[in-house]
Amino acid sequence: MKPIYHFDDFEPPKLTQRMLLEETSRRVLRRQTILLAIASFLANISIAILAFYIIRIHLLAGIICLSFFCLSLIGNGLISVLFIYQRRRNYHVIIN
Repeated sequence: MKPIYHFDDFEPPKLTQRMLLEETSRRVLRRQTILLAIASFLANISIAILAFYIIRIHLLAGIICLSFFCLSLIGNGLISVLFIYQRRRNYHVIIN
């Protein structure tokens, strides 16, 4: 039977405690970022629902709530773009 894996051809990279801690912190940061994005999405949904309920009672309060919703969406979009840009930049640093 022909072997398909050649374990003696190359040497695996050396792992250090610092590298493992960096990977752990990167995973924790990624998890926290995902949770923050989900929380932000839920907050935006609740603000939009509140705006449509409150606009029936008081028009100015509803408009203020809708403007806050729009500003929140713009801010979340900018933060998302910055996170994606930084993640791609860090990814290219790791590869090269």
